[in-house]
Amino acid sequence: MASSRSTRAIVVSTSVLTLAVLSLQGLAQRRGPGPAATTVATPITSAPEVQPRPGTVRIDLSRIKAMSIAVQTPAGVETTAAAAPDKIDVHPWQYVVAKTGNQITAVAAPVGKQAWALPTLISTADETGAQLDLEVVVAVDNGLMLRDDGSVFSGDIFVGLIDTKQRASTRALGAPVNVLFTGPVLAIDPSEGVLLNHLSQPFARVSLKARSEGDSVVLKARTAFAEVDVPIPVMRPRLILGASPARVQGYGFEAVEVTVQAEGLANPEGTNVTLDATRGRIEPSRLITLNAQGVASAQLRSEGQGTAVVSATAGVLRAPEPRTVEFVAPVSFLLWAVGGGLLGGFARLLAKKRRLSPKASTRAVTAGVLLGLLVALAYTQGVKLLAVIPTASSGQALVAMIAALTAVIDPAEQIKRITTGVSGKDS
Repeated sequence: MASSRSTRAIVVSTSVLTLAVLSLQGLAQRRGPGPAATTVATPITSAPEVQPRPGTVRIDLSRIKAMSIAVQTPAGVETTAAAAPDKIDVHPWQYVVAKTGNQITAVAAPVGKQAWALPTLISTADETGAQLDLEVVVAVDNGLMLRDDGSVFSGDIFVGLIDTKQRASTRALGAPVNVLFTGPVLAIDPSEGVLLNHLSQPFARVSLKARSEGDSVVLKARTAFAEVDVPIPVMRPRLILGASPARVQGYGFEAVEVTVQAEGLANPEGTNVTLDATRGRIEPSRLITLNAQGVASAQLRSEGQGTAVVSATAGVLRAPEPRTVEFVAPVSFLLWAVGGGLLGGFARLLAKKRRLSPKASTRAVTAGVLLGLLVALAYTQGVKLLAVIPTASSGQALVAMIAALTAVIDPAEQIKRITTGVSGKDS
């Protein structure tokens, strides 16, 4: 009897324990699983959407066509899967770098003459939760130019961050972005890269020195894991040659203005350039010197009739393409000079109070025409025999005016002035 009671007590106790365990399991099932551990920079890829962890901000990557992304972490850079998530949780000013391609893209230059955006997009959020999408822009002015020693090309590039939504924004960043440049150059300064701590202007300056046989030096720009080639133009120093006009009257009646300009030379002042021509005379000298703007000029006086080829050379500067000019018969000069002489001669006859005989009139007009032609011809060679010195230096109207003014003066008096050398010569 006592044994039967003990057995029943054990069975009851076991049943109660079993019911208690089952009750606890049912309660756990109704409440669901406990909270899962979350980490910063956690991709959010499935619904229902979980709210960001306190202290973090959710940024939207759905509009970015990223090949892959990297997330900045205290220990360095963590590379995620190649397929970028639509959204990701980060701390304020924690950067997510998305690689969007393999080639740089030309953009409007915020500084310098040329600029390119790297194929990366850097996303973050500020303390208020506002998302910023930034692109890295590299700009150049003239590229790399030859310096004084004649073998080293040097110059500066400029690096900055642009907010894709507010491109003119110059706000400060809560954490810097590092951009590192490497490449086949003699020197990069700063060699450790640049830290960008604000948007837009002023851009950070990176100085380069290189020896190059090509038209560009290819640098590698790196932000996080994304590395891309950036070709920096090299300006090969060269001369630009001009000759104007390309057609003038020959036999010394007219001259061609010859100009040279140096391009791609950092300090052109004082560089000597030698001019040459297959026909004609270069004045005042074949050797001319560039000014601070890299420009110099001379004149090519025509000689006979035919074609003249003008060329230029200057040490390390690449020689320009030669220029061709034509020397033609001075028909135009003769017509304008004779016409001006006739005009001046008839004007002188009409101004006389007494009438001359036809023979005397013809002689006077002929003398005026010849003298006008002589004085006009002398003027083209730089000899000024007329008392009046015009401000113009060339042109058909000038030739006619000189001849006409010469013919107006009494021929005998004009001949006397010419032979004595007092007719308006420069002192």
